Amino acid sequence: MKKLIKIGTLVLSTFMGSQAFAASMECTIGDPQYNRDYNNYTCYTVEFGSTYAQTTFKIVGNKAISHVIWGDAAANCGFSNSASCTVLTSANKVHAATAKVLYQDGSWETVWATSLFNNI
Repeated sequence: MKKLIKIGTLVLSTFMGSQAFAASMECTIGDPQYNRDYNNYTCYTVEFGSTYAQTTFKIVGNKAISHVIWGDAAANCGFSNSASCTVLTSANKVHAATAKVLYQDGSWETVWATSLFNNI
């Protein structure tokens, strides 16, 4: 029983510790004046006649970033020390990006955002 309590405490402290960092990912698509941002995790726009648009995913937070491992829709940015990643995304499809953020103090967390643009 003591082992179970210790394991539960360790798991809870790890979860609570990772939530304390609270970085998030924002995104913009194409022309920023037409973007709609919902809760910092989802962005949406309409591009007239376009089949592709540039999407920029950006990590925001208050800790010093050492490196970022970009994944999913942002995988082309790979392993970098940049807090932003710009990729070409296709119309009428949800693009989910993830990033593992490695901080200078040795801690890390994973953030995500989704983008969508419709063409008319």
